[in-house]
Order: sequence, then C-alpha cells, then structure tokens
Amino acid sequence: MPILFLIVFVGMAGFGIIFPILPFMGEQMGISDTGVGWVLASYSIGQFIGGPIWGRLSDTYGRRPILIWSTALSALTYVMLAYASDFTSLFIVRFVSGIMAGNISTAFAYATDLSDDKNRAKYLGWVSAAFAMGFFIGPMIGGLFAGDSTENVNFYLVSMVAAVITGVAFVAAIPLLKESLEDQNRKPLNLKVEAPRADSFKVFAGRQRLLVLVLLSFLVVQAGAINTSVLAFWIERYLELGPRDISFIFGYIAFLTMIMHGGAVGPAVKRFGEGNTLRLSLIIYAVSLGVLSFNATFIGLMVAMTLLAIGFGVFTPALNSIISKNAAANERGAVMGLQQSAASLARITGPILSLWVFDIFQGGSAFFLAAATLVPGIALAFWVTRHSPESQADAPSKAQS
Repeated sequence: MPILFLIVFVGMAGFGIIFPILPFMGEQMGISDTGVGWVLASYSIGQFIGGPIWGRLSDTYGRRPILIWSTALSALTYVMLAYASDFTSLFIVRFVSGIMAGNISTAFAYATDLSDDKNRAKYLGWVSAAFAMGFFIGPMIGGLFAGDSTENVNFYLVSMVAAVITGVAFVAAIPLLKESLEDQNRKPLNLKVEAPRADSFKVFAGRQRLLVLVLLSFLVVQAGAINTSVLAFWIERYLELGPRDISFIFGYIAFLTMIMHGGAVGPAVKRFGEGNTLRLSLIIYAVSLGVLSFNATFIGLMVAMTLLAIGFGVFTPALNSIISKNAAANERGAVMGLQQSAASLARITGPILSLWVFDIFQGGSAFFLAAATLVPGIALAFWVTRHSPESQADAPSKAQS
C-alpha cells in the first residue's frame, strides 16, 4: 500500500502542479478563452476513456504492469507538455495525459485485491487520501516554480518538474510494487466497447429518488468544474495576482476541502442530520459563488473560497451516504457507477461552458453560471431529503416492477 499511495499521490500532484497555470500557457499561445476551456476538458475526456481501458487491461495482465507503465507514460506527457506550442499540440498532450490518469481505476482495483470485507473501506480510504493530498501539494509545488508574472512564467520548468516527480514514482514502483492480482483471478482480454445493458438500469426503474440523486451529483460537480476552470483567469485579470499566488490559492482550496472530507462531515451529520447537512452544504456553496459573482476583491475571493471548500467538502460525503441508504447492498455498484459517469461528464461540460461564457461576458459571468446551475440542484436536494429513504429491503423488488 505505501508504494500505491505514492503512485496515486504523485499522479495527482503532477496534475495539481499544472492545472492552475495551464490557462496562462494557452493564453501565451494565443488561444482564446473558449479554446482554453476545450484544453481543460480534454484531460477529463481522456480520463473518461482511459479508466475502463486500463481497468480491463489490468484484469488480464495484472495491476503492476499497468500502474508502472501508465505512470511512466504520464511522466512522458509532461515532457511533451513542455514543448507544446499551439492549441492542437496542447489539446492532444492533455488528452493523452488524461488517458494515463485513468489508471486511478487500476489503483482502486489494486487496493481491493489486497483487502477483505473488514478492511476494504480503510484501504480505499488510503487511495482517496493520496488523491486529495496530491491535489493539495501539487499546486503548492507548482507555485514555487511558476513565478509571479504571467508574462514571464517558465512553463517549460514547471512541466519538467511535474515530469521528474512522476518519474520518481515510476522508478520507485519497479522494485517496490508487487503484483496484487492472482493468476487464477485473471480473465481473457476483451476491449470491446459494449452498450450499457438494459438490466444495468433496472435499478432505476420507478426510483425517482435515485435518479434525482444522480442528477444532483451532475449539477454540483458541473458547478465546481465551471468555477475552477475560470478561476485562474479571473484572479489574474481582476485581482492582478500571478501564477505563484494563484497556485497557492488552489492549494488552500484543496487543503480545506480535504479537511472537510475527513473531519467535518461526521459532526455535521450528527448535529443536523444527513438531509439538513446536504441542503446546508449546497446553500453555502451557492453563497460562495454569489460572492465571487459580485465581489472582485481579494478578501471577497478568500471568503468565497473558504465557503466553497466547506460547502463542496461536506456535500460529497453526505450525498454518498444518502445514496447508500436509498439503494440495497446488491445495487449500490450500479448506482455509484452511474453517479461517477455523471460526474465525469460534468467535468467535461463544465470547463467548456465556463470559458465560453467568460470569453463572451468576462467579469463574474462564469461564477453566476455556476450559481445558476446550483439553483435546480438545491431544489432537488430539498425534494429528495424531505422524506425518509426508500427501504433497502424493498429496493430490488421496486427496481423490477
């Protein structure tokens, strides 16, 4: 597990190093704000495609070679990023980098191979913690090398730093990462893309609450993607801060969100209940976006980012808990799978919408769009939490009716 933790941590740190300054790379290449939105979305598109592919390959060839070589290729994409010079090369490099980042599915599979029913949650928690820590540390590292000026930022240096850090994980994995998938548990390779089977969706037949919860996840994740995609540009143009300060601000958001994930949800649910916690988290989230929409000051930014991290940090665990109580044990996999697909789609549409709106209207327009996206989400949250959860015992029969 320690070397797996390192691989996941480093992979996310590499992403975090690049993400806050990537818009400025596009800006220096003469790419429009809308084009930058497509560049940001290309990573999520690649990850959406790469996850299932790496997962299927690891079921056949084992987790170790997939994790090692995808990490090596990730390092290579950062080297390629250092030499990107136009929209096409930048889009392709980030798309390929996203495909490599799809190895997170293999990392979770590795953790489940090593665990049993008693400690599976703990092992998966370690992978999630590595993910969160990487996104916190990454921007901080990137900020140290990015510089204070968007005109003079050394994108080559920042990209090579990400490549070196990822390369260290690759080198360490070769002798230290052991195979977790036993030979008898492997299955023949099948990369055929299959359409979703009808029985995969039976769990949602007549289950309005489950469908609403999945839709709620899409809306909230899309609002977050809209916000984070435009945030660097907005800070640079309206607060006149440089890449280093922007990277540190992203690190602050990630750190506070991590704290909310780990320590605040339990006490909040115990005090207010899951339904009230979910609703309150979305209201706080919406308020943060409202502050950003109409208050272009540094103090307003930090107040908004603090509220945003609190709201979003509490929302995700609360939502997952509510979903688990509305689905029986034998159908949670299907429900969570669809929820993750909806979230992945939101991370693709969010950057495209965000930078397109910002390109046309500038100012706090994208934050207003994100807040508007949350309005139906808040309404759905109030609706879905006003009654007690569907009975898990009755859920399978309802899905079949």
